[in-house]
Amino acid sequence: MGIDLVSDIDDFLDEDEFAVQITYDSVQIPAIFDAGFQSVSVGGMEIEGQGPTAMVKSADVDGIAHLDQLVIPVDGTQTKYKVVGIQPDGTGLTTLILLAI
Repeated sequence: MGIDLVSDIDDFLDEDEFAVQITYDSVQIPAIFDAGFQSVSVGGMEIEGQGPTAMVKSADVDGIAHLDQLVIPVDGTQTKYKVVGIQPDGTGLTTLILLAI
């Protein structure tokens, strides 16, 4: 019996589980939004902060490019982000590195 990654991804990106609906290119798609810890070294000093990401089904963002915009509900507010990194993982999921605008 094989693994059904598409079904597993759909279950993982279910709004009743972990996902939220984000808007990309005027279309609503499910995503796992995270504003996790981030540390950057600048001039020998460590700067800590949050780095927003959205994990999405790769097929939902086929053709996405750097600087494309997304709208994500954060604490009840529709927040705009631009894509500054695109990291497909080879399993059908892509992590988008975001910057609030």
